[in-house]
Formats: sequence, C-alpha cells, structure tokens
Amino acid sequence: MAVGLKEGTSGGAQLVPDCSSSTLVRSLRRKARLLRVKPELDKAVVRKDWKTKFREESAMAGEQQGDQQAVGPPVAGWRSTVEEQYRKIKENAETYPYVWASYIVVYGGFGLWMAYRWRKLWRTEDRVRVLQERLRELVRAEESAAASASSSSAAAEKAT
Repeated sequence: MAVGLKEGTSGGAQLVPDCSSSTLVRSLRRKARLLRVKPELDKAVVRKDWKTKFREESAMAGEQQGDQQAVGPPVAGWRSTVEEQYRKIKENAETYPYVWASYIVVYGGFGLWMAYRWRKLWRTEDRVRVLQERLRELVRAEESAAASASSSSAAAEKAT
C-alpha cells in the first residue's frame, strides 16, 4: 500500500497518502477512523492534476465544436467570417477598454510620428527637385554662354 506513517511534531503518527485518488480516499477513511471522526468522503472532491483536467476540457470543447458544426448552418462566406471577427473584437474591446485605449495611444502615436516623418521627407524631396532644376538651368546657361563665346572668338579670328 502507498500509505506510510510519519512522525509528527506532537508525537503522534500521521498517515501520508500517495497522489492517486483511490488510495487517497482509503487513507482519508483510515485517518478518520484513527481520529474517531465521522468520514464525509462521499462529498469529498479529489483534485485532478492539470494534465488530466486539460485533456478533459479539450475533449469536451472538441465535442461541443463537433455538435455545433453538425447542427449549425454552413459558413456563408467571407462576409460572415469578417462579421464574426468584428463581433469578437468588439466584445473584447468592451471587456478590456483600458487595454484597447493603451493600444490606441501607443500605435496612434506611432502612426502620427510616421505621418509627420513621411510628410517631412516629401517636403525635403520637393525642395531637392526644385534645387536640381535650378542647377540644370544654370549649367545650360553657362554651357550656352561658353559656346557662344567660343563661337564669337572663332569668328573674330577668321575675320582677321
């Protein structure tokens, strides 16, 4: 049997059960008999380990989803999917308003900063385009002046 005796600080022996539920119930009954207490073990709730509890919950959820899929109407298309997602998001936003407010503040601020930087970049690019066009006009003017000066000096040399 998996129940052992352990010496307590008060000098009395204590029963130490193992973790399985059937031996736990037996050890509780034995302990109740030793202490001359009426056992209320029919109402006792034995805690399950987390793995067992998770398996049972996932199995129940799978059965419920299977029932819903068999009974429910077929999916109408992407519109119903979008409406369902919108409904879930709306419920979540109503349930956790401060979380959504913080998201709006953080990502809204990030969006405003990005818009500011984008606009500033476009303004800078516009100024660069204007300056490049002015530079091209100046280069053309200098080239035409140099060409006319060289052609006028060549014409003067031929005349002499």
